[in-house]
Amino acid sequence: MSVQGRIREIGPECLPDLFRKNPYMEKIYPDVRSRSALAIFRIYEGTGKWFAFSKQPVKRVRFSFGTAKAKKTGCFVTAGCIGCKPCYSKCPQRRIDISAKPAIIQQGHTAFPAGTAMKSALQERLNGGRTMTQNERLDFLLRCLLAERGEHADIRVPDSISEKRRLLRSLMNVRPPVPASDVFLAVQDAYLTERLAKRGVTRLSDLTPVRPGLYLWRGDITTLAADAIVNASNSGMLGCFVPCHGCIDNAIHTYAGVQLRLECFEIMQRQGCEEGTGQAKITKAYNLPCRFVLHTVGPIIYGSVTKADQELLAGCYRSCLDLAAENGLQSAAFCCISTGEFHFPNEAAAQIAVQTVREWQKRNPNKIEVIFNVFKNSDYEIYERLLR
Repeated sequence: MSVQGRIREIGPECLPDLFRKNPYMEKIYPDVRSRSALAIFRIYEGTGKWFAFSKQPVKRVRFSFGTAKAKKTGCFVTAGCIGCKPCYSKCPQRRIDISAKPAIIQQGHTAFPAGTAMKSALQERLNGGRTMTQNERLDFLLRCLLAERGEHADIRVPDSISEKRRLLRSLMNVRPPVPASDVFLAVQDAYLTERLAKRGVTRLSDLTPVRPGLYLWRGDITTLAADAIVNASNSGMLGCFVPCHGCIDNAIHTYAGVQLRLECFEIMQRQGCEEGTGQAKITKAYNLPCRFVLHTVGPIIYGSVTKADQELLAGCYRSCLDLAAENGLQSAAFCCISTGEFHFPNEAAAQIAVQTVREWQKRNPNKIEVIFNVFKNSDYEIYERLLR
């Protein structure tokens, strides 16, 4: 059984660059003697079968391709390899660089090259056919994101789950809108899906309307399974880049996954300019329980609220509802647009929200059910009074 692919050799002159790109190389190969095993690499690119390596120590790394009985010795570097569980668990630091960059696979372990690794990761399988645990997914995502950018090389992965989650959110928040590998996305999606299951999902059928077509709900909008949720975005429309910031924009992009920022970026690239205040865009929801996300830019209040500010805020609600109707949606959940970081007074913002939605529903009867989503008790009391 022949192995298809492309092999290229790299020699000792490539070692400095490899050590620079992989922060764990210094730990795995700390001295000259141990690095002698890295004198020769052969990088395999393409599809292929799994390869088991010799457990005998070797001074030079060699790997022979050709048949299923090919000679196999030493360590291996493969483009796109995600590593395997034995390799991860037996590595002295229990770490392997599993980004798209070359990964160092310890001798005596099993690894699978790019094509096979892709299929395996998409099925969420590790060596031996065991499904990845949630903690393993978390570690996988952290290693990938830390290896993506050179400035993250010195960041130490914390021990506690809560700190790991915070680091993951921070790395996702600052990640630029660039494509991610299918391997990364498969693991990320599985991780976020399980996180959502633990956090719980609220459906429209779980809520009781306060008026026909109007609901009031206090909770986390990223767990709400409406047709669409509304994101209070900024004019760049790329999400919040501040690590672990408390705004709704940050939370929605975090729990949707890195795909959301990339789609927003592509929309803005086509538009060629920043999003205007009071306008709205629609995207997929990815790992959120809703079907779509409506992104709108509310007015920022620097002093007293003007008539123009009030009209722009009303425009946010109308734009979102119009866009939802155009896409055949039947329910939409609004956060408190422009309050908080944008400093629109909560009472005034709620009055505009309720009035604008009621007027829209009157002009478009039985079109879209609206959920007013609040997080604070004070906002709940305001909306409860206005919706009586």
